[in-house]
Amino acid sequence: MCDPTQASDPEYHESLMLLRKAIATLEAAELETRFSNPELTELVSGAEFDVYMHERARVVYKISRVHPFVPGVLRGGWVPGPMVLSDGNIAFEKGDYTSIFDLFGRIRFGNGHGGVVYTEISAVASDGRVVLKQPLIDPVRPSTPRERLSMLPARSFKVLDRTDGLTATAYGRDGTAWCIGDLHEKNALLVDGAGLFIVDYNARPLSDDELERIAAY
Repeated sequence: MCDPTQASDPEYHESLMLLRKAIATLEAAELETRFSNPELTELVSGAEFDVYMHERARVVYKISRVHPFVPGVLRGGWVPGPMVLSDGNIAFEKGDYTSIFDLFGRIRFGNGHGGVVYTEISAVASDGRVVLKQPLIDPVRPSTPRERLSMLPARSFKVLDRTDGLTATAYGRDGTAWCIGDLHEKNALLVDGAGLFIVDYNARPLSDDELERIAAY
């Protein structure tokens, strides 16, 4: 697993450390107290996060689930692994569990891409959980495969899964190409009249070899 305190790029390492100092740190018990607020409504959670809505503030909070045995790693999520051709579609096998480093990179990509809902790192708990904050998008409904296939290109994604629209590629603000996965109906939400909004996904940068294979696809 990648450790954000051991980032090989010195500038990125420095930016991570500055970011870490700017993020509020909460004791685990304080985090539990804050999220027992009666104004918060617990939503259907995914594999990586417990999700809460604050309707009056128009925000959604996501609290990561920490792996019980591996420090710095999230439980439930995974980074896309090796690229494979499956039933005429490009897919990615499951890779490692998501580390905090992977999560920060994913947020960095998403916040520079117009098709992904902006995510703020709100706090870090003493037990390693990370609290994310996103604007509440409402009303929304789950997307269908047909809608994802037609709307992802309009959000600057190249669809790799031509059957269900679950996998795509996209470029970050710095020009790095990423593979984007897990674009199922609860992560890619539709707002009638406003299009597709991606609220969650998994991702990693693509290698040059993978880019060549995708270009020939």
